[in-house]
Amino acid sequence: MPFPFSFPFIRVYLFQYLRIIALTCATLQQEFGIEQVWIHEQYEDTHFQDNDIALIRIERKWGRGFRFNKRVRPLCMPSADASYDDLGACTVSGWGRTMVFSQPTQRPNELEVGVYPDAVCEAYFGTYNYSSSSVCVGTENPFLKRPCGGDSGGALVCKRGNRDVLYGMVSAGPLCGVLSFSPDVFTRITKYIRWIQEKVAPFGYRPSFQERFNPFRPGGSFQW
Repeated sequence: MPFPFSFPFIRVYLFQYLRIIALTCATLQQEFGIEQVWIHEQYEDTHFQDNDIALIRIERKWGRGFRFNKRVRPLCMPSADASYDDLGACTVSGWGRTMVFSQPTQRPNELEVGVYPDAVCEAYFGTYNYSSSSVCVGTENPFLKRPCGGDSGGALVCKRGNRDVLYGMVSAGPLCGVLSFSPDVFTRITKYIRWIQEKVAPFGYRPSFQERFNPFRPGGSFQW
């Protein structure tokens, strides 16, 4: 469903490495307004949010959308039946806090994580809190390094051959910087491939969600 409110003060930025952009980077930054937001129809705002996913349609700028180049590249999407069993090391990035009471970071951080079997998260959180729309993610030392407040929505990116593929997004977990060695819960992207296709199809964009296929090329533009 389209979100019923407008977002006049929320912007989408590409190629923003610092919260305060230096003049030397200003010409490379891309900024867009938000035209529409779709929140999943079955989203549940509980401690462990189920169906924790939304899509954003950006406003066109001078008749164009995102402009891709060697610094700004899209992620590939997995197929709906892609397996999470053999992903190996993945990364998650975000602008969140580094400790539970600290200020948000001024630069984006990246962390290497691993995808755990579902049984690990079910043991920690119970099957009621951990559903088939989730993916279980952890680090070697979750007490010192893990997603934190402000990282929600951060991309879980895994290498498949020579491509970076989006397999999940930060959703829920214990407070960072406290004594907890439990994993974190991410949104499982493969569960929503068909939902994404349904939302973008009316705008004439029909991507092929295959790990081996990337419909974008450097220098192109995209907006739906």
